[in-house]
Amino acid sequence: MPGLAVILGAGASFDCADAEIAATDPEWQPPLVQGLFANRRSSFNPILLKYPKAAALAPQIRMAVQQGTSLEDVLRELEEVPQDAVRRQFWEVPLYLQELLGEVSQRYAPGAGTMFDTLAREIERSKYDHVLYLTVNYDRFLERALESLYDVSFDHIDKYVERGRKWALIKLHGSVNWGRRMRNGMFNGDGVLTVNGAQLDLEGDITVLSGYQGPHRRRDLAEYYPALAAPLGGKEEFQCPRAHLSVMDERLPDCSGFLFIGFSCLDLHVVKRFAAVGRFSRFDMVNGTHALGGAAYRRLAAASPAFSNCVPEDVTSDCGFLDFVRGGHLRDFLSVI
Repeated sequence: MPGLAVILGAGASFDCADAEIAATDPEWQPPLVQGLFANRRSSFNPILLKYPKAAALAPQIRMAVQQGTSLEDVLRELEEVPQDAVRRQFWEVPLYLQELLGEVSQRYAPGAGTMFDTLAREIERSKYDHVLYLTVNYDRFLERALESLYDVSFDHIDKYVERGRKWALIKLHGSVNWGRRMRNGMFNGDGVLTVNGAQLDLEGDITVLSGYQGPHRRRDLAEYYPALAAPLGGKEEFQCPRAHLSVMDERLPDCSGFLFIGFSCLDLHVVKRFAAVGRFSRFDMVNGTHALGGAAYRRLAAASPAFSNCVPEDVTSDCGFLDFVRGGHLRDFLSVI
């Protein structure tokens, strides 16, 4: 029973729509990690200004990410600083990211299909018996594609890994509409976060919320903090339920095909999970160019022996997500198991 693992990073969302066909809005194009605090006057900036403490940290975060540090590592370092004032600034950053990527999900290609729709549809038509979607993205482009194709609703956290289906979706770094209940925090009428104490105290369980901003951060008379980016109050490197990680670890060794799209492999805690992979028959790294794909491949190969004997030029595509689909390379990849 051949299985397929699809690993998606920010580059996939960045390059997920054809502007010549879909009515895309460039002001809301999904950013790469280094562009999360980009100066977009009519879109990103108004959201950032709603979170002035996050805006104060933006230059430091932007510089660290541009120098090659993963976003999760940058945020984790800020969350762990001993100074209360800096931590309180940091607490607004996930709020900004939650609203930003939620708006991007809604506004970039409204009413239009994306390459995620084509990806899910072509995989469904392939001969793979089961599919494991792994993403480090916070946005909801992939959920929307799966909801449309399979008539499912991700209204409960268990729906992502429901047993009996041929596919599972693991959002390793959380989602814009996930939250953890705050024990010692609340939002006032203007949405400003107030925390009683030096540490933000969150419950462990993740809840699917009805949205990603304002009143959507409240449910059943409780208030919820975003479940994305660096985990607050703990040292775990992932921001998803442990049951989801168990599904990933259970299914990865059974996969014979691996398709990486827009994933830099800088998140070493993610890459290390591929050490469990044994033999495989299909592998491609789609990162825009051979050079970028090769750099990502070498990080993967260093952590997973199964991938270490590949020739980089043979397993990297010289294109991004859009051209990989539009040029027929996705269909070619799926035609051989």
